[in-house]
Amino acid sequence: MKNTLLSAALAAAFAGPALAASAGKDSPLGRYALDGAACKAKDYFVTLTDDAVTLPTLGCKGVSYDQTENKGGRAVYAVTARSCLGEEPGQPRKESFTLVLDAAGLQILWADGAKSAVFMRCGKL
Repeated sequence: MKNTLLSAALAAAFAGPALAASAGKDSPLGRYALDGAACKAKDYFVTLTDDAVTLPTLGCKGVSYDQTENKGGRAVYAVTARSCLGEEPGQPRKESFTLVLDAAGLQILWADGAKSAVFMRCGKL
């Protein structure tokens, strides 16, 4: 249900522990926003750290990133989180999703098939 709520929020708003197999320049870790102006204002939409993912409506801890693809300037990561909490009440739950990082930015592909907007990288952590 959380993925559905987050997907709906993303669609409405935009209309339309360690890196297991990767590190360095292809690392997804960093801060991401909708555009350059949001980056400049430090209005980050997604923050990825070694063991956490933070979005406006979802926070996950115990995160691992497994790079499954890296070719042609496109890196794909399978992400698993041990404990995620959304804005609705409830117990923490496990989540898994995919990150796609390329020259255009970062996109989140949710387990239910929904896709986020493409976020611009504001900086690495």
